[in-house]
Amino acid sequence: MNLGIEGKRLKGEFMTVRLETHGFSGTEDGEHLLIIGAVHGHERCGEKAIRRIISELHSQQRIIPRGRVTFIPVCNPKAYEQGKRFIDRNLNRAMRPREDTEGIYEYDVMNALCPFLDKADVLLDLHSFSGPGEAFIFVGPERAEEIEYARCLGARFLLNGFADLYSEDTVDADEGVGTTEYFRKSSGIAVTMECGQNDKETTDETAYQAIVNALDYLAYPEKRSKAPERPLIKVVERIINTTGGKLAKDWQNFDVVKKGDVIAISPEGEEIVCPDDGYLVMPDPNPAIGIEWGYLGKQKKTELL
Repeated sequence: MNLGIEGKRLKGEFMTVRLETHGFSGTEDGEHLLIIGAVHGHERCGEKAIRRIISELHSQQRIIPRGRVTFIPVCNPKAYEQGKRFIDRNLNRAMRPREDTEGIYEYDVMNALCPFLDKADVLLDLHSFSGPGEAFIFVGPERAEEIEYARCLGARFLLNGFADLYSEDTVDADEGVGTTEYFRKSSGIAVTMECGQNDKETTDETAYQAIVNALDYLAYPEKRSKAPERPLIKVVERIINTTGGKLAKDWQNFDVVKKGDVIAISPEGEEIVCPDDGYLVMPDPNPAIGIEWGYLGKQKKTELL
């Protein structure tokens, strides 16, 4: 185990963030895989799954035959300790090193985390979500190698287009750059896996199996092209909570929706309707004002699939 210490001096005070890291290497050369958890402090499935795998590696129940892997169980330590999504701002937005952390805790975390993102070849970022529904994987623009990697990890749906929702807004364009978008700037292969609903045992198990599959991807390149095909859904619109209220029904992740379906109802009874046909992605039963009730997704046709 290693505690990496990074920090910036701000107004005479040295601020530090310590990230716990674990590294393992195989006997054969190969890619460097980085697996991270708890970018959002209340999403604990990645941390639990990573520690389970680390225990297996230390006991030699599992080995790394090829390449090397680095684990960071908790990327946002203070938010994790407090059971919060973040302390000052969402860590998975506007990801980049900061010369001036402006007193914002997550900017300090970025300065600790980005050097690890810079050094690896392949990234698996493990998350969970607030509402019910099955696991899925965020991929970037259609790169055959990245989609091949995502197919290996076990989720039925692949999803992209998230960054595009913000890039259309010149004010918030940088908000679309999270761990994976930052990672891809150096041509790395990166996915975010949303493993299921927060604090569910099945979600923890899904995260664990995703790590097992990622390690197999690292160890056995010859098996990569044999992964099953998965539907690719592009997120095309945010359905934002502007009034408060509640979901109109018990929406599930990737429920099929039609234009005009009532997604949520405001306290005054105003109906928030679906703007088009597609899939409802990541429905949130209790979003804050300005946060999404969910996203509208559409299935894409691509030769890569």
